[in-house]
Amino acid sequence: MTTDEQLVNDRCDALLAAHDPKTTPPAEVLGAQYDAGLAWVHFPEGFGGLGVSPKLQNVVNTRMTAAGAAASVRA
Repeated sequence: MTTDEQLVNDRCDALLAAHDPKTTPPAEVLGAQYDAGLAWVHFPEGFGGLGVSPKLQNVVNTRMTAAGAAASVRA
């Protein structure tokens, strides 16, 4: 696993631990996803991203879906 992949997975772990999509309102999950840099991972930090490869967005989307996030919550 690359450093960027580890970063994305660590951020997903923290996001899902703090904002379970099954019990948290979708808008709150989306806001937390943006704040964590997981909305659009290829965007620069501070703009909803982490400055990593856009291919890593699939990791986020897969993790969010598996955790029960609605399609509208995924970026």
